[in-house]
Amino acid sequence: MIRFKAETAGSSLSVSAVLLLFMLAPALGLLKVWPLPTAITAGLTLLCVGLFFGMQFTKRDSSFRFNAAIFFFLGMALALVVSVALNSYANETTWRWYLIAFIVCIMTLVASSELKAKSPQQFHSRISFFLWLGCFAYSVMSLLKYYGVLSLVFTWVEPSSGRLSGIWGQPNLTTTSCWLGLLAGAVVFSRKEQKGWWYVSILVLGWTLACAASRMSWLMAVGLLALVFISRLSRYQVNETFNASRLLAKGTALVIVLVFVVPLLNQPIREALISFNILDKSSVISLADRTVFHDSARLAELSKVFSSASTFSWPQWFIGVGPGNYPTFSYHADMVLPPEGPVAGTWLHSHNLFSMVFVEFGLVGLAFLLTFLVCIAVVALKAPMTLSKFFSIGGIGLLFIHSNLEFPLWYLWFLVLFCLLLTNLFDVKGLKGDSKWLKPVVGFCGLLMVLTLLVNVGYQYSRIAGVALNSQRDRQDYQALAFLANDSLMGPYAVLRKYRDFAPEITNIDWQLLEVRKMKAWQPRDLVILREFSLLVLKRDVSEACEVAEQSAYRYPYSAPIMLDHSLLAGVLSPAQITEIANCIEKGLAPRGETIVSMQKKNQAEISN
Repeated sequence: MIRFKAETAGSSLSVSAVLLLFMLAPALGLLKVWPLPTAITAGLTLLCVGLFFGMQFTKRDSSFRFNAAIFFFLGMALALVVSVALNSYANETTWRWYLIAFIVCIMTLVASSELKAKSPQQFHSRISFFLWLGCFAYSVMSLLKYYGVLSLVFTWVEPSSGRLSGIWGQPNLTTTSCWLGLLAGAVVFSRKEQKGWWYVSILVLGWTLACAASRMSWLMAVGLLALVFISRLSRYQVNETFNASRLLAKGTALVIVLVFVVPLLNQPIREALISFNILDKSSVISLADRTVFHDSARLAELSKVFSSASTFSWPQWFIGVGPGNYPTFSYHADMVLPPEGPVAGTWLHSHNLFSMVFVEFGLVGLAFLLTFLVCIAVVALKAPMTLSKFFSIGGIGLLFIHSNLEFPLWYLWFLVLFCLLLTNLFDVKGLKGDSKWLKPVVGFCGLLMVLTLLVNVGYQYSRIAGVALNSQRDRQDYQALAFLANDSLMGPYAVLRKYRDFAPEITNIDWQLLEVRKMKAWQPRDLVILREFSLLVLKRDVSEACEVAEQSAYRYPYSAPIMLDHSLLAGVLSPAQITEIANCIEKGLAPRGETIVSMQKKNQAEISN
């Protein structure tokens, strides 16, 4: 039998500070730099995991604690290694970030198991309280951004127009954060007599949800009410859960009311802010007015899996196309879909957990995922439903709902939160070692690894952000991005930034074509394909430029007028060659029922809006 030692007051305070910083990380991610808009939040998450891991492994102790969830991430890491070994990669950046994410998850599970072993009740109380506090703070910051208050203090923060996107910059991520906050609040305030802050948080979270206007809210509301119903069944009912389930049901009902009431108040509020020159636009979208079941874009994306699976080789059926290769898979699948299928944007994820894992990890990865979900279900459905289990099931359930409509677990913060909820759900196991020095050595090495990674990518991110925030970019900025292009973790993102901010060089065209085709094989974004087209024009390779122009016009119709402009501005083509390229662009637009002129009008309308 392993005996667990109690925490000292100092270590308890330090751990609480780290957990609080982690939960506040989304609210602190105000700086958004394309193509890494969530880098600040991800960096804070990495820092917190490193500190958390180091703190839990400081004492000389020969015992290691873990929980069953660690085997899933070990299995996925093994599947990743096999898939990477047997697949080809134009760029290895993405799978390396996958591996880092799996290692971070394992570190989180081990460190949180160490903390839970000291006091399961205290662990649950900390996670639920800090999650509520973090989500509440996030909602406040998101509302301040939505109504233009933050832009008065931070000039780079742009107020949201239409739907509230929040500090995440994405309405659905904001929606999940708010529902997680509501769940955590119900658990936290079920143990308190004074509930003033509970009702304040319902108002703030509900107001944010109403402004975000995500159709996902209906599913999450139904899911939480189903959890309340199950927790009241005689098989699962526990006194400590009764009050939390009551508060959650009441909170969910009040949020639904706010979804209908807030839009009525929102329009006059935003118009008043416009009169004070705080906002520029007053457009408001109501969740009640959005069609619940209309989602052709996601259905089209899901259809790619079924239509393209028949083209998989036998190895791809078992190990997938490789972690990080989904964008290329999606792009090539688009080219054989009917013209009404592809949307004018780049799909880097499938927006469905199961199809994403199947495409990138194959049947092996899908088997790991399904087995893990069965294990979660078995543990979750065991009676009785204690308060900690109620909280964990609710949180995991919300993430599961979102993961079948988008990709929250591909954001490091949500992934680490998922690991904390898993630790709260699963029992802690113990493993006895031989040396008391092994544990602090492992803790120091883990912390050092994370800090080294943060210093490395943090420096490169600061260079990319410096160029992005500089309104008068010069040759030195271009050279800085070109220098970063060779980095194994941040290089491709520096190249994307270079493509956005700088025109192609008129020399070394062949080398630039090699670079852009490598980028295209990694993420065939519209920006990348447009750069390839521009380089082919500069090279005067009209035949290949025509082929790229036709494909780009079909897949990314908004690029059509831009390609024609590039052909004219390059000044290297004859009128006959420009006409030939224009015909190729028109040929690509034809299946969509568009022309260069019609797309030019749509581009101008987008700019004016």
